[in-house]
Amino acid sequence: MFLYFSCLFLFYHPLLTDQFSPDLNDYDAYGVKLVGNEHSLIFVNNALKFFAIGFGPYSKDTTFCTVPFFSATDYVYSIAAGKKQNASQPYFVHIGEDIVSGNQNVGVIGYYISLSNNTCTYAYLNIQNFSYSPSYHQDYYIIGVDPLGLIAYGATSIFSFLYNLNTYEIKIQKQNIVLPPPVSSYPIFIPYAIGMSEHFAVVAGYAFVFELNEYAPVACLIDLDLLTFNFTLISNVSLINDVAIPVTSAVTYTLQYDMAVDINEQNQILIGIPLFDTVVLLSANTTDLIILNTISRYNSYIGLGKSVAWIDNTTVAIIVYSLADSPWSSSTVYVYDIEYSFTLPIFAFPNNQQIGVSSSYLPVNPSFLLVRSWSSYMLVFDSMGRILIIHPSPPGYYSGSILNLYGIINVYSSVSCPAGTFKNSSGIGPCTVCPEGRKNQGDTGIQCDWCQKTSFCPLGSVNDVNYSIIENINNSQAYPKSPDNSIFDDILIQNMFSIGSTNHCIVVSPLFWTSIIIVLSILILIIMGTLTFFPTKHKHRILIKTIFKQLDLVGEGELWIGGLISLGIIVLVSFAYWFSNYYLKQYPIEKSSDSTFACDTSIRNAKFSTGLQLLSIPRSDEQEPIFDMLDKQEFTMSVDFVNTLYKYMNVTVQQNIGSSFVKLNISNYLVQNDNATFRVSVVLPFHQINVQFNLTGPYSIGGVRICLSGPSDGSDSYIIQQLNFCKFFYTPNQTLAYSSSIDLQLTKVINETEGLSDSDKTLYSGLWVPTFIINTLSDQLLYSQHGEYLRYFSTQTTLLVTVSETQFYIQNTQSPIARLSEVIFHNLLFTIVCLEIFGLIFLIIKLLFVPIVMKLLLKIQHKHNTRRISRPMNDVKSEKKDTVELETISTNSSPPI
Repeated sequence: MFLYFSCLFLFYHPLLTDQFSPDLNDYDAYGVKLVGNEHSLIFVNNALKFFAIGFGPYSKDTTFCTVPFFSATDYVYSIAAGKKQNASQPYFVHIGEDIVSGNQNVGVIGYYISLSNNTCTYAYLNIQNFSYSPSYHQDYYIIGVDPLGLIAYGATSIFSFLYNLNTYEIKIQKQNIVLPPPVSSYPIFIPYAIGMSEHFAVVAGYAFVFELNEYAPVACLIDLDLLTFNFTLISNVSLINDVAIPVTSAVTYTLQYDMAVDINEQNQILIGIPLFDTVVLLSANTTDLIILNTISRYNSYIGLGKSVAWIDNTTVAIIVYSLADSPWSSSTVYVYDIEYSFTLPIFAFPNNQQIGVSSSYLPVNPSFLLVRSWSSYMLVFDSMGRILIIHPSPPGYYSGSILNLYGIINVYSSVSCPAGTFKNSSGIGPCTVCPEGRKNQGDTGIQCDWCQKTSFCPLGSVNDVNYSIIENINNSQAYPKSPDNSIFDDILIQNMFSIGSTNHCIVVSPLFWTSIIIVLSILILIIMGTLTFFPTKHKHRILIKTIFKQLDLVGEGELWIGGLISLGIIVLVSFAYWFSNYYLKQYPIEKSSDSTFACDTSIRNAKFSTGLQLLSIPRSDEQEPIFDMLDKQEFTMSVDFVNTLYKYMNVTVQQNIGSSFVKLNISNYLVQNDNATFRVSVVLPFHQINVQFNLTGPYSIGGVRICLSGPSDGSDSYIIQQLNFCKFFYTPNQTLAYSSSIDLQLTKVINETEGLSDSDKTLYSGLWVPTFIINTLSDQLLYSQHGEYLRYFSTQTTLLVTVSETQFYIQNTQSPIARLSEVIFHNLLFTIVCLEIFGLIFLIIKLLFVPIVMKLLLKIQHKHNTRRISRPMNDVKSEKKDTVELETISTNSSPPI
């Protein structure tokens, strides 16, 4: 088995027969081409055969110098330096290969810059060559330096070594790392990446697993003893279970199989395995490696873990190689707080505050190859050979100002947090949006101030926004329902014979005033009866009877009591005529006011019908003009962007036509007094249109109010009403989505008002009624599932408003309940009914109550006569006449009605 595998390894090794010919412009192949610390920055350029060295601190005064390769035939795999090397340790380690001889080498180069004349001196402090027979190229050759810059540890697939950087003593083991079972029983281990602490090294690579007959990712713990100058493998751990790569992939160098390692001061290790989109967090002690946590996006093919770095002991930076979420790079750096979450990043770089370096002149966006960190700085190296240095910023600031040096160095320095955001701790990250209910006007970025309780103050608020600015407006009204009673007879009877509970209802109630007349009639009857006991008042009684006989409508002028009853009839009928006259004028409802003549002031002489009609159904010639006028009404769309830093110069408006677009001119622009809300107005060329508002910039928007307006127009018979509609949209505790979509559907409403008489014209009025449908308004679900860091990715906000017309229209018809002829006829009927009713009441009284009353009066009169001593003859005759008249009334039949 061992011979078989050894032969297999030799057979598959690529450079046994072919000369090594690397791509000299590839900054990613075979190792690390950039290292740095607080004092210096070293960069390898294989194409031009030099090392570029920059001296900290990194600012506009940074000086660079170059050091040529020791040999023109050298190819440098990697360079390394200690994170904590001080200013008295100006050197770095490089490893490479002579592409002619195939020998591997390692060396130390020292450098020094003279501040007086900015000249750079250098020295090749030591060069060590490795020569084996047969000589062949090593695809896997890695090097690491401990943080203090004292020793270096290197490894290839056939040897490893320990290198003292002060004495240049080197110790070489000419065999592979021997792994104990069950990982591998053979000395076949392919090293891919290395991380160094002061006392140990962690080497990540692939080891052959006989059970799988393939290579699996493994991490090895190497003890480094400076006293004995010895190194020993003390532990290994499988990084991912049940995954492996074929032999050919493991032993032949391919970028996609690269790994990354970094170690912090607490002996915690990060290992990135981009092939499997996995990052493993481990802890090391003197005897073992322990896996603490894992981030895995297995099979997502995004290259998670291309490079890893500890920014501090709890914050890590991880490159996602193939995540094209920004316009500056096809890669992203995720930053995690492992104490908070090892699943969702706290922020990502680049973002809309910390933008990437412009790459508009490149055919494709560059990729990030390497991330490194020291003293809370972050260093990013991309595939174009550009270096990004992100300085940590104090509270209230973020690292967003870019200083370009020599065309390849880009230094990010501090900028105040923009309004609506804050940052209360130091670091390299962006500012975060103010929470709901708080604001930042840009005065200070350390904290957000409380908003007024009466203002609109959402997430990311810039200032207090008065609710009056964002109120909803709707000039359309619900079409009235027909009254429950739409028969004029019923309406007349109901209003004549009812008394309400309010003062107004009592005053206008005909029944109330009729009751008053009835009470007065009863009082008159009592008075007339009382006057019988006073003979001297006989003439007055005769006069009263004569007057009321003339008013008698019930007894046809024969009975004075009928006159009393007729007064009630006259009052009731008069009220009926008065009510009918005013009720007839309560049409149409648009020209009517409150019905003060009735208890119910909302009563109108109108009934309504409504229904839906398809636009495809042919319309009458009389209806067609109102439809044409609605189709020609000019629309203006106004959009208020509420609580945002966006301004007029950030906005463009376009009409989307399929995959193309046409720019629309902004007709009006208005900034509110709060300086946090502005309005953009556009005249729409069509009623059915896709309008897209593009706002370029990193700012958030608290909410949006969409308004649609159109002028009124028309003639006497055809009128289109003014359109004035506004609707405010926002999501509580969220900002507007970076790509929002709202549908605005317009429905025609045709109001048809029939004439009050046959000679009157039918009136038509039309208006549009908008209905909004929200497709996308916030990215709340995206943030909750994938992380708040996505909030700071986009550099443009788009609002798409799709205006369309429904396939139906609303037909409303208003017609009078009663016309003039109907009112006259029903009032005559009402008069006859009243006479019939009161005649019936009079008949009942005369047949039932009058005889009883007369008997009582006669008995009282008889008693009175026996007690009298003397009386005048005229009085006796008068009383006899009254007695005869009363008896006649009680015995006569009912007069005709």
